[in-house]
Amino acid sequence: MTILHQKYTTDKDNPYVIYRAEVTEFPYHWHDEIEIIYILRGSINFVIETQTYNIKEGDILFIKSGEIHRCYGGVNCEQIIIEFGHYLDNEILKTQTLIHPGTPGLLSNNLHSEIEELILQICNEYENKRQAWNFMIKSALYKIVGLLDREYIKDVKIDLNKNVISGYYNEILHDVFEYIEANYKSDVTIEEISRVANFSKHYFNKFFKKATNKTFARYINDVRIEKAQTLLKGSKQSISDIAYEVGFNSIKTFNRVFKQKVGCTPSEYRLKLSEYKIK
Repeated sequence: MTILHQKYTTDKDNPYVIYRAEVTEFPYHWHDEIEIIYILRGSINFVIETQTYNIKEGDILFIKSGEIHRCYGGVNCEQIIIEFGHYLDNEILKTQTLIHPGTPGLLSNNLHSEIEELILQICNEYENKRQAWNFMIKSALYKIVGLLDREYIKDVKIDLNKNVISGYYNEILHDVFEYIEANYKSDVTIEEISRVANFSKHYFNKFFKKATNKTFARYINDVRIEKAQTLLKGSKQSISDIAYEVGFNSIKTFNRVFKQKVGCTPSEYRLKLSEYKIK
């Protein structure tokens, strides 16, 4: 699996994307479109840039243009996903609240009920396609943009160099994440990953910690544990086989790191999953 690097997910004939999906996980990716996630049921973890959110039924997540994001650990999770931007209106991606820091990923109570109603309206119009449904959807998307802009403009921290700087570092992060995704099963060293980023070891450590809020060692172990969780859910492999499959050289280390991240041992985790299925 590779990092998805999408310039646009929409086009001139389809200026927005709307769909329902049952999601367990999705790897790091980014796109120019704004993305809105509404959780219909269940729960899931989302990582947007360096912030992690555990979102559940009724929550609304807002992902700005160009932000690197992924999700994992979905439990019975169904989402409404809406993407829009450049092809709907080029001015949308110039809106300060949609390109600069300040607008939160998880929408607050101030806007929640109003935007929730608009999301459900958009979904209803899209699924039923009654007269003028396309205009109704576009008007609802414009209203969402307007509500976000009014609510969060006071919190925006404008950085006139953001697009140049973020674009450069995002490309490096994409390469790093893609390399980790392809090689997490092997013993990836800090020297090796520093060469991928074309940084010195010392500078890469600082850059990666600032970008992800984690050390490289912790990050790659988190990736391995998330892969292990997927295997514990979907395969009958033994726990020791899974440990080696995801890149751990020691069962003891695997058990310790797994418990630190998940809060229980791999065997306890698998037992909880079986109990959940029975219920």
